[in-house]
Amino acid sequence: GRRAMVGGEVRRVRMGDRVAMNVSPSGRAAIEREEGTLLHWYRDAVGIETGGTGHVRRPGDPDTFDAAMADEWLVNDLRVAESAVNSHSPTSIGQRSFDACCSLAFNVGGGAFATSSVARLMAAGDWHGAADAFLLFDKLSVSGKLVPSQALAARRMRERTMFLLDVSTTDDVA
Repeated sequence: GRRAMVGGEVRRVRMGDRVAMNVSPSGRAAIEREEGTLLHWYRDAVGIETGGTGHVRRPGDPDTFDAAMADEWLVNDLRVAESAVNSHSPTSIGQRSFDACCSLAFNVGGGAFATSSVARLMAAGDWHGAADAFLLFDKLSVSGKLVPSQALAARRMRERTMFLLDVSTTDDVA
């Protein structure tokens, strides 16, 4: 279940006992800023053929595409990220924390998010640890080796900051 954008309206759909969340408009805008949007295919920093807003080219994707197609891909790719975060985050997650997790999942993949220290620490109730775990995803895989990326480190810091907007600091006070 999920909340789906249908003809400009947002509908909530149940996932078992939980009402699934969706990326907010500001969360989507943040992901679009992070990913950028190009209306042609290109090789990303690790050589993956990409187009639109961070869309990995799939078999059957056309050689050329327009803004409408890029937006359709973005909506579908966001659904994958939302599903991973909904399945691997506590029901108590706030919207901005959810958006930050979706940005991470969009970038690293739903499977990587599902097994991430971010998801594990959230499940354990360690919200500050989960926030810090975003910073671990600051490397690119180049020829099978992990190489630090300043661009990813900066993105992860922005995602961590967004995540923490919903995290109370009162549990830090003795």
